[in-house]
Amino acid sequence: MTRPRQRLLIGTIVVVLACVLAGTQTNALGNDLIIVSSNDDLPRNKPMLAAGSDVNAKADKGITELMLASEKGHLEVAQVLKGAGAADPSSPPQAKAQQVDEHKMHAYLFSDSHKNLVSTVVATIPPSVFKTCPSLVSNGSSVHPLKPITFGEDGVPNSGAWKEVVPVQGCGNDTVLNLYFSVANDGVKINGVAGSPGSTHTDLVLQKGAQRYAVTGANSLARNCAHFDVRNTRFESYGWSEPATPDPGASARFRPWWETWTMVGCERTFDVMLDFMPDPTGTTIVWPGQVQER
Repeated sequence: MTRPRQRLLIGTIVVVLACVLAGTQTNALGNDLIIVSSNDDLPRNKPMLAAGSDVNAKADKGITELMLASEKGHLEVAQVLKGAGAADPSSPPQAKAQQVDEHKMHAYLFSDSHKNLVSTVVATIPPSVFKTCPSLVSNGSSVHPLKPITFGEDGVPNSGAWKEVVPVQGCGNDTVLNLYFSVANDGVKINGVAGSPGSTHTDLVLQKGAQRYAVTGANSLARNCAHFDVRNTRFESYGWSEPATPDPGASARFRPWWETWTMVGCERTFDVMLDFMPDPTGTTIVWPGQVQER
């Protein structure tokens, strides 16, 4: 009986993703949005984004509204901007948006093949992490190309990779699904995988390492629990959590950050803090020993 409900959810996801992608445009509201972002004015940000403000507009010295919001600690505003497609300078190069034919992507997102693919990927998420129900809703979804996307004559991507960010509410979820898709080397098969849910700044590779540390943290209070799932992730702030270290700023070459990873296992839930420290060789993950059971 869960399959029809799931398909209704997937249909909603497809429509929202397509509308966000097709509605992106640049206009003169960009400079006003920069001022609003620097003032932590969330009520004004949302209407301006809806009106078509350029989320990547730049002020003096190339500063964007996301840089200002992040540097001033306006995390809620920063998350809204990211959800609207703002480019994050702290993200690794492979995670930055690149050019894609928006009209072709729009058409593909509405296709049955994409709908079926998303349904297959969502079905792999454990019930302890994601549940479906009639009241489940998805709003404000977005598509982020990870590699240039090209399309075949049938309108289906034949190269490239992308991430679909899908906020969901209801059924006790209230999180963000992060779905990753990539075209195989044969140019035909499209692989999909569900990444860790939530607002994590990590990519798929880094998520594997972070999950191991998060499990270690959860196991420190639940030693006999053999399996944990990532229920949610939450980006907390730039800088380090332990020892408390301030954000070096958006202009820093390597900008550390910390997150809270919520782990579920053996009918117990734990919040584990993780620090992420990028450097020229990669990103080091540190569990500073902070974990709390809910």
